[in-house]
Amino acid sequence: MKQEELDALMHLHGQPIDLDALVRDGVLTKGGAWWEVPDMSKLPEPVRARIRELSIRNGRTFIKLRRVSKA
Repeated sequence: MKQEELDALMHLHGQPIDLDALVRDGVLTKGGAWWEVPDMSKLPEPVRARIRELSIRNGRTFIKLRRVSKA
């Protein structure tokens, strides 16, 4: 990994994420320890950078996130 790539990734991890706004906007739906993602293309890059696990069940996408700094 190049230094520029590492810097960009660290920048993404440093950005706060407003999970409540993402839920309100329909980007995420909470379901226990997992978040349902109806459309991955709408998921902001800082959230994508924090995906710890991804599961596709019955055509639906679910993710688990690393620790998130709230906005």
